[in-house]
Amino acid sequence: MKIYLAGPEVFFPNAEELGRLKKEICKQYGHEGLFPLDAQVKSDPDQSKHTIADDIFLANEELMWYSNATIANLSPYRGPSADAGTIWEVGCTYGDDKTVLGYTNTLYDFEDRSHWYVQEKKRTTYNYPDTEIEDFGLQDNLMIDCSLTKPTILTPTNDILDLRGFRKCVELLEEFKPILNPADFHFIGD
Repeated sequence: MKIYLAGPEVFFPNAEELGRLKKEICKQYGHEGLFPLDAQVKSDPDQSKHTIADDIFLANEELMWYSNATIANLSPYRGPSADAGTIWEVGCTYGDDKTVLGYTNTLYDFEDRSHWYVQEKKRTTYNYPDTEIEDFGLQDNLMIDCSLTKPTILTPTNDILDLRGFRKCVELLEEFKPILNPADFHFIGD
């Protein structure tokens, strides 16, 4: 099974090492991990930042298309919620009707983290302090949690890079038969 490895790890200084560790765990279970930095980006460094961003987007979209499943690091990142790009990747995989598993390294639910963020950082939602904060006891916004094939795996370490939850997600993939992979088909004209 080919697994897209979504998460904020791509932003860390040791991103390639983190991707390699995740791919090794996948390999231990007979799967192939597809880390976003594996994408073949065809950009020229002299191109505009927008063109480079478009090329990265298309390359990662292709990796997701060739995958059978996504495992997402949904630990809070740069705020009370998971990384925005990771959230999009979860939705994209869900929309393709593929298996989506997620893990987080905090036990605090979305409501608690959001309240803390608003109070501690003295932030309000677009200057509307009386707006509601979603309270369903989920790990993140309901649209994220409800798109997962199984409930979010919790590893309460508060270390975004702890891979025990990731390993548990890889183990859980054994319950799912791979969905036919578009990469296995050859189209006329290819």
